[in-house]
Amino acid sequence: MKKNIRSDFQSRQYMLSENYELYYYSDLHFKNVKIHSHNYYEFYFFLNGDVRYTVGDKSYDLEAGDFLVIQPGQIHYPIIESKSQDYVYERVIFWLGCDYYRHLMEVDPSLNAIFNLVERTGTCHFRPRVEAFEKINSLLRSAWYESRSNQLGHAIVVKSLFAQLFVLLNRIAEAEDLFPMQSDATEDLYVQLVQYVHTHVKERITLKDLSRALFVSESYLSRVFRQHLGMSVHRYILRLKLDRIIHEAITHGCQLAPLVYEYGFQSYSSFYRAFQREYGVSPTEYLGQK
Repeated sequence: MKKNIRSDFQSRQYMLSENYELYYYSDLHFKNVKIHSHNYYEFYFFLNGDVRYTVGDKSYDLEAGDFLVIQPGQIHYPIIESKSQDYVYERVIFWLGCDYYRHLMEVDPSLNAIFNLVERTGTCHFRPRVEAFEKINSLLRSAWYESRSNQLGHAIVVKSLFAQLFVLLNRIAEAEDLFPMQSDATEDLYVQLVQYVHTHVKERITLKDLSRALFVSESYLSRVFRQHLGMSVHRYILRLKLDRIIHEAITHGCQLAPLVYEYGFQSYSSFYRAFQREYGVSPTEYLGQK
């Protein structure tokens, strides 16, 4: 990404454009910026340096590829931690006007999820994986060039690139469980999930099976379950199978071996190991205590 040298940019903490401004900067010598805020969104993509960035009451020791989305009105500022005279402070800054943001949301209202999150928390901090880092970098680079090209259709191309950026950030936030869940919205799903597991407990149930049966993503199911029970779906299913086997063995005087296979274990030894991990004793020792 080619440098855009604007000597007034670092001190000019306001937008000249009504829609957006996009800058790439690489500084060898940088003085810390004073505490400030904007009446527009700031997207800050950190590429290189030794920087601690403060947003509101939160501070982040940044690593290359970190991405911050900062709410309008939220105070923020970087602090250069390096004492070396040879450091390079490199970043991309994207300012987004609120009216243009609302215009972009017309592409797909679901893109608003990340902005709702920022509104609740004041900021959102991402640490993307390498492949996501490359995509973000590519989208910002393309938007930077396109916004300065004045070629036919450049405005719609920039709008498309920004929409792709928001889609990517929403997907990262969902994958990293950054979106809080409303308990009212998850209660019914949790009940359905437990009912399904209990009905099919003798079968081999995977998270993918549950996702297909309930028409919900695997990651969302996992989050709902942990929110309500504080354990993974896999562990809950395993414990339910073990409890059912022991209960039937005690109540009906059944032999363990047939029950083990009836409840989907591949071998008695796999059942034995799982039981010992969960209860700290062997199945026979446990039964002897009853």
